[in-house]
Amino acid sequence: MANHPDQADSGPPSGALWAGVLIAPVVWLVQFEIRYVLVPWCCAHGHVGYLRLTSVAAVVGALLCVGLARHNLRRARGAECDRFMAVVGLLLGCLFLLLILAQALPDFFLNPCQK
Repeated sequence: MANHPDQADSGPPSGALWAGVLIAPVVWLVQFEIRYVLVPWCCAHGHVGYLRLTSVAAVVGALLCVGLARHNLRRARGAECDRFMAVVGLLLGCLFLLLILAQALPDFFLNPCQK
């Protein structure tokens, strides 16, 4: 099936744009819920490293989302809607990356099991 000349360089696909917008909030939500469930178990068994591992995995996921949004922004040529979604994805990715870091930072300095 041949491509039309108009569609040869039409920018990022809509799925990539939506992924750039939605992945970072989903990563934050998943890590937030996993950490909420893990804290009592980690404190009971003394495995606080799992909380840190969850945070590191979430930071990597948010960084991948920021990279995808940046890639989408570079590929968005001319289409205002594509450019808007890429910028929103980049801003949301950075915001949720900062939120994940802000929630993870105390685990490296404070004991989450302290009462």
